[in-house]
Amino acid sequence: MKNWVIAVLLVGLICAGVYGAEPTVAKTVTLDVTNTPVADVLKQIAKATGETILVEKIVSGNVTVNIKDASAEKALSAVTKTLNIQWRKIYVPDGSVLASDADALAAQMRTVLSVKFPDILITDAGAGGSFVHVQRQTAANEFLKTIPTSAGFKKVYLVTDDEKAYKKEVKDESKQKVAKYVADNRALLETFLKMTPEERAEVMKESVNMASQMDPKLLADMMSSMAQMNPDFFVMQNRIATEALINMSPEARRNLIRMSVRSNLEMMKSLPPEVLQQMQEEAAAVAMEMMNEQPK
Repeated sequence: MKNWVIAVLLVGLICAGVYGAEPTVAKTVTLDVTNTPVADVLKQIAKATGETILVEKIVSGNVTVNIKDASAEKALSAVTKTLNIQWRKIYVPDGSVLASDADALAAQMRTVLSVKFPDILITDAGAGGSFVHVQRQTAANEFLKTIPTSAGFKKVYLVTDDEKAYKKEVKDESKQKVAKYVADNRALLETFLKMTPEERAEVMKESVNMASQMDPKLLADMMSSMAQMNPDFFVMQNRIATEALINMSPEARRNLIRMSVRSNLEMMKSLPPEVLQQMQEEAAAVAMEMMNEQPK
C-alpha cells in the first residue's frame, strides 16, 4: 500500500487536467472579492464546487479576484496567480491522512518530486509487490484515465507556496548546521577542560597554527561576520575575559599582558605605512563617533 500511495501521488502530480471518474457536469463558482484572505477565498471555491481543497499552512496573503461561472481549476488558477503560489490536483488513498492534512501531503509531494529515476512498472508477480513510477506526462495522463473508482483513491486539490517552503527549508537546514556546530564545540570544550595544562597549551598552539594556514580572504569574511553581530555580545565577551584576568595569578597576568603588547607591536610593524595610517584614522573616527553618541 505504501508503494501505491507514492506511485499514484506521483502520477497525479504530473497533470492538472480532469481524469478519472469526474461528475458529468462540474459545479462552478462565481467570485467577486477584494483584498480578502486567500484561505477564505479558497473555502468559498471548495464550498461552491464541492471539491476538496487543502491549503498548506504557510500559504498566506490577500487576493482580489473577479470571475464568473468558473470551474474549480480555473478559479484556483486565478487565485494562485495573484500571490504567485501553486495548486496541484493529486490522487491519494481515500481515508488516509494525506486526504485531509495539507502539510503532510505537501511534504510527501515534495519528497516524490525529488525522486529522480526512470519510469518503471513492477507487477505483483514474484516478491516485493507491485510498483508504478511514471514521470512522462503523456503516459501519466493515460494512467490517470484508467484509475477505477474501486481502487479507493480520492481527488484533492493542494495549494502550496513553494518559494516560501524552500526558504523555510533552507532556514531550517541553517539552524541545524548551527546547532550541530555548537554541540560539537561543546563536546570539544568538555574534552579540553579535562586536559592537563600542558595538553591545553599544545591544543591552543595547534589552533593558532591552523588559523595561520587559513585563506586570508576567509579570515576576512569571518571577521566581517563578527562585525555584524550585536555589540552586546562583545561587551559580554570582554566581561568574561576581564573576570578571567582577575582570577589569574599576578605572574600569569603580567605574562599575558606582555605577550598581547608584543603581538600588537609586531603586527603594527608588519603593516605598510599607508595601511597603518588608514587604521589609525578609522580608529580615531570611531572614537569620535562614540564620544558624540554619549548623552550630554
